[in-house]
Amino acid sequence: MTAQECSDFNAHVDITGLRAYWTAVGQRTRQVAQALRPEELDEAVDESLLAQAFTNGIIGNERARWVEQLCAGRNKVWLLSLVLWHLAEHLLGEASCVRSQARVAIGL
Repeated sequence: MTAQECSDFNAHVDITGLRAYWTAVGQRTRQVAQALRPEELDEAVDESLLAQAFTNGIIGNERARWVEQLCAGRNKVWLLSLVLWHLAEHLLGEASCVRSQARVAIGL
């Protein structure tokens, strides 16, 4: 997101709705991951489903189209690990941002 998009989002976000969305996505991700059999983890990600996710606006926006190519040809375990790393990047990045804005030492 651009700085302006972040400002607009922050000005209009429904925190209760955002928390409900966070919970729903987390629950569904756990359901899907737990339902996978170990041998399925080595299967390639279905590129048509990935393309459909972008077409339907489920993943990112036009500036994030590079993610589709990043995921092409990868297996399901790789994609699940990407989800975890992406979450960690947001949590660590946002925590660092908040701490720096509060003038609290980041300690990294």
